[in-house]
Amino acid sequence: MTVCVAAFAAKSRAIVLVSDKALTYAGAGMQSDTNVKKILPIGSSPWHALVAGDSTFADEVVSHCSTAIASDPALAEDVEAIIQRVSQEYQATRKRRIVAQILAPRLLPEDWLSDAATQHDDYFRSIADEAARFDCNCWLVICGFNTAGKPQMFSVDAPGSPACLNSVGMHAIGGGATFALGRLLSIELDKDTPLEQMLYHAFHAKADAEVIQGVGYEWDAVILTAAAATEVKKPIKALIEKVYNLATVDPFDPTLAEDEAPPRNWKAQLRKFSEGVLPSLTSKK
Repeated sequence: MTVCVAAFAAKSRAIVLVSDKALTYAGAGMQSDTNVKKILPIGSSPWHALVAGDSTFADEVVSHCSTAIASDPALAEDVEAIIQRVSQEYQATRKRRIVAQILAPRLLPEDWLSDAATQHDDYFRSIADEAARFDCNCWLVICGFNTAGKPQMFSVDAPGSPACLNSVGMHAIGGGATFALGRLLSIELDKDTPLEQMLYHAFHAKADAEVIQGVGYEWDAVILTAAAATEVKKPIKALIEKVYNLATVDPFDPTLAEDEAPPRNWKAQLRKFSEGVLPSLTSKK
């Protein structure tokens, strides 16, 4: 299980992407933090994908999209074309899985599904129904900027249908999505929220989702702007984690040191990082 969070910030000049790094082996009932990446660049384009669920399915979709962009770089500049391509690759990957897992073991050809409607035998009808119900167990959120510098966010999930999320400006996917979104909505964040605040609260939302088994503590974060993608490095992540740990500590905890306090100038440190990502933006909060 997973949780990935995406949110517009800094007056829509940035997109904050946060994900956990947990890998769950459902069949074995095992889960651990790993180096798995759930924030994936789509080739050399500025577009990035947040992925939850079946990572091999997501990797296949992103890989095919990356190949398409490499063959036609202009594709990355057309938002509608990107949405259509991701949707098509999702559907194509789903079809390949259906063929491999449902049709091939029964020695049925790939084009059998197109004739399935004419089959009146209960056995063949049950196969067609199984194919129709096939669960990809994969959710994607695609983020980037259009040529006018406007942030773009859309989701794609089974059976490959896209949904535009620009008006909302935030989304979460994975097993902990409800908890994460609940956190973001409860404090009424919006597209104008300063970058440093959105980054902290996106992590906080991810941390809240850890009550769900399979959502790991380790995390990745990437800040997208119209100019670049900036990975949030360990010093800033460690600062955010320390502030979070102190902000959520039980004040009656007898082991809490009397002089325990957040890191000195932590707000200024986060603001400095944000202004490095968006140098022309001066945060007033």
